This record gives sequence, structure tokens and C-alpha cells, in this order.
Amino acid sequence: MANDEEQLGPIEDPGPQKPIAKPVQKQRATVYTMMLIGSFIALVLACVVLYLELQRYDFDIEAKDYRSSRDQIPVSSSTFLG
Repeated sequence: MANDEEQLGPIEDPGPQKPIAKPVQKQRATVYTMMLIGSFIALVLACVVLYLELQRYDFDIEAKDYRSSRDQIPVSSSTFLG
């Protein structure tokens, strides 16, 4: 057993312990933090509105109905041609 302890070597001292950090007051929110929060809320709101809009059209983003109805309208019935 004494031979095993010699092979491991002496136990090293971990050194002086670091001083415990004192509590620091939390930083106040800056204008940039508020802009970040505002832009996040705007993005979330835009995603919700987009979801509601797509829900109105049953999430049909291919516009198959538009292409089929556009092909059936004669050109002469257009109000722009007079």
C-alpha cells in the first residue's frame, strides 16, 4: 500500500481560494433592450396575423383557385380595356 501512494505523488495544494463575489445590482434596461423586446413582440404578432390570414384560405398558398378562375375570364370583359 505504501508503494501505491508513492507512485501517485504528493497531493498538491489547490492554492488560495477565490474570494466570493459580492452581489452586484442588476443592470437597468436600456433603450436597446426595449427596442429588442418591441421587435420581438412585433414579430410574434405578425406570425399570429399571418396564421389567421392563412387559416381563412385553408392554408392554400398555391393559389390554384386564382389560376383556374383567371383562365375562364375572357379578355374583352376586362374593365381596363374599355
